[in-house]
Amino acid sequence: MIRLFVITFVRHTIIATAVFILIMAGIPCPAEAVFNKHTDKDFEFSLFIPSQWQRKEDDLYYKKIITLQSTDGAEIRITAMRYSEKEKSKWNSWKEWYLKNIGNSMMEIIETDTVKIKKEIEGKLIVFEYMSKQGKMMQRVLIARIKENIIVIECKAEFQQFYKFAPTFDRTMSSLEPH
Repeated sequence: MIRLFVITFVRHTIIATAVFILIMAGIPCPAEAVFNKHTDKDFEFSLFIPSQWQRKEDDLYYKKIITLQSTDGAEIRITAMRYSEKEKSKWNSWKEWYLKNIGNSMMEIIETDTVKIKKEIEGKLIVFEYMSKQGKMMQRVLIARIKENIIVIECKAEFQQFYKFAPTFDRTMSSLEPH
C-alpha cells in the first residue's frame, strides 16, 4: 500500500515537473544557480547550461556531446546529431536500444510523454529510475528535433538528490531553442 502511494506520488510529481518545464520556460532558477548561454552553430541550437558545473566537450564531426557534472554527482549530457533516416528510425524505437543499455538495472519507466517546448520544438520526454554503482538513480531525457538535427538532453542524479537539481534540469531543458 505504501509502495503504491509512493509510486503514485512520484508519477504525479514527474508530470507536474514536465508541466512546469512548459509553463516556466525562460524563468531563471534560484539565485545560487548561474547559467551561461551555449550556442552551437553547427547543429543550430542554443540553451542555458549551469556555469559552475565541470564541462567536457566531444566533437565527433557528425555528433557533439557536452557533459556537465556538478560537484554533488548530478549530470547533464547534451548530444546533438544530424537527423538522417538512420537516426530517425533509431530514435523512433528508443525503447529497444536506449533502455537496453541500462540493462537489468532498469527499475521502472515512470513517465513518457510528448511535450512542446516553445512553438517550434516538440520532443519526447522520458523519466525512469535504475540502479547503478552509486545506488538508485533517476533520469529524465528529452529527445527533440530542431531543423535537421536531433538534440538529446539527459539529466540524472541519485534518486534522493534528483529534486535538488530539478530546477537546474528544468532550466536547461526548457531553454532549448533553434539558433
